[in-house]
Amino acid sequence: MFRGNPTPNMTAYAMMLTMAEITYDWPPTEENQRKGLPSRVYERGWGHLAEQFSMGILSHEALQREDNGRLIASRRQSAIQRISQTGMFLQSQGLIKKIRKEDVRREIPAAWLLLIGDDEENREVEAYARECLGLSSC
Repeated sequence: MFRGNPTPNMTAYAMMLTMAEITYDWPPTEENQRKGLPSRVYERGWGHLAEQFSMGILSHEALQREDNGRLIASRRQSAIQRISQTGMFLQSQGLIKKIRKEDVRREIPAAWLLLIGDDEENREVEAYARECLGLSSC
């Protein structure tokens, strides 16, 4: 909402579009089934989206500063936080679902299922994705 009016969340839209573009389609092809590749599962992490959206870029002046490494790291962290907040929004809207927790120690990002079908199709896609990823059923 903006000034009491519903307004599009363009970051959420861009996230969904980007996530959908880099996931495998449903239904899976024979080759994807043979390889055990899950459909509609995003596993590249929030940092990848921040990079895709150029959220960490600095001005020419900022790049010339001696402490630009700290600035770059700070911008990246802020971008990931914004993407994470948008991810929570998408989750609250029922558009994505975390089916595998991230493992920070092993640098394995979370697996997010895109819920872009109807309820029945989403259940089928989730069951297939869980099977491919070796996860227990929900």
